Amino acid sequence: MPVSRAFLQHALDLLAPGGPVQARPMFGGYGLFHRGAIFGLLDDDELYLKTDDANRRAFVDAGCRQWVYPSPKGPMPTSYYRPPDAAMEDPEEMVPWAR
Repeated sequence: MPVSRAFLQHALDLLAPGGPVQARPMFGGYGLFHRGAIFGLLDDDELYLKTDDANRRAFVDAGCRQWVYPSPKGPMPTSYYRPPDAAMEDPEEMVPWAR
């Protein structure tokens, strides 16, 4: 889904305290990269961060929404979650979620 220029800039500003981030167009949205590794996605003016077994529980416990990819086979859950609302407004609050 499309991502507005304003939201792209907002996401990059939020993530800046964690180090340099590059946004690359992908599938109508953006992939977010740090040191060449993808760690996030922008889709439909929403930010989603990649999780793994070590940090997924924190996202789930905080009530974060999972990114579900619409596919011809039906909804496909992913390992990407939206950070908490407080982190979406404060770069310092975003740092631990983005790491």
